[in-house]
Amino acid sequence: MLFLGIDGGESKTRGVLINDRGELLAQSSGFASAISGAPSKASIKILVGLIDDLCDHANTDRSHLNSVCIGLNGVDFRSEFAIQHAGISSGLEIPPQNLILTNDGISALWAVSSSRQAIILQIGSGFTSAYRTRFGDEKLFDHLNIGENYDIRKSAIKTVARMIDGRIKETQLKHALLEYLKIPDEQQFAEIIFQQEIEWDKMSRIISVVVNCWRLGDPEATRIVNEAADDYALTACNIIPKTGCDTPDVSFGGGVITYLGGNFWQMLAERINRIHPQANVVRPGLSPELGSALHAAFQSGFDPQTMFQMMHYHWTQLRSEPTVNHTYGINAYRRNY
Repeated sequence: MLFLGIDGGESKTRGVLINDRGELLAQSSGFASAISGAPSKASIKILVGLIDDLCDHANTDRSHLNSVCIGLNGVDFRSEFAIQHAGISSGLEIPPQNLILTNDGISALWAVSSSRQAIILQIGSGFTSAYRTRFGDEKLFDHLNIGENYDIRKSAIKTVARMIDGRIKETQLKHALLEYLKIPDEQQFAEIIFQQEIEWDKMSRIISVVVNCWRLGDPEATRIVNEAADDYALTACNIIPKTGCDTPDVSFGGGVITYLGGNFWQMLAERINRIHPQANVVRPGLSPELGSALHAAFQSGFDPQTMFQMMHYHWTQLRSEPTVNHTYGINAYRRNY
């Protein structure tokens, strides 16, 4: 049996194809496929290209796929779900009964661990979080980010603006951010930011500037990182009771968390365990696209804990091979779909 999983967001889309032994047969990546309302032709094109690549590299075709799970940024509202599911099913030529469509936060949640109760906070290009009380009962938490999870990038911009106008004492963070954004005259900073003259991708990576300054002991960068840890831990601690368990697996994902690294994980664990000492702060055992594939296997009747362990074993083996592609393992490449 074959299960295909996709994780699509605002910056990239990744997909995998696995068999019923949890073996990774193919994987591929492409550009953003996030949707808003009905799926666009551009999103469909990216998803079609990704699925064709996966099937080609596994020497199969979509008619042999037992289940396909797609976690997409933008699958947010019940009122839009029917048209989204129908549009993607039709556009990808996948029978509706074989297609699972869900929010990308749910895919990330399936990737956390084999625990029945688990939590994920995804902090990257956007913010989303999800939890489950048992397999098949996954729910989103403030996936629209109305409660506004702490945004390190916005805080850095605000802080530097206040350094420029004198409300905050100047630190190296100001010089580092101006240099990174290539703004030679600090008096132009506010206008350039307000008029959105810097490309989105560069703005999204401001986190790297903050992290570098934090590691060098910059006081304002340190404050920003501490405030982020406080807020992310607060969110996690408020979700934990919703799982109905005192010992859920709590995890974090997304590009911001990756940039912050191991010391930040320790900060999160310490904050969470002060309030919920039995909670397990763990790193995701699988990638989100593998989480989607696991979800697909579960919907086909496979035991999720057994399948997770098999997938994790094969995934770990591939990532430890010194000769495989540095991105993920096999067939990892980027196409301009």
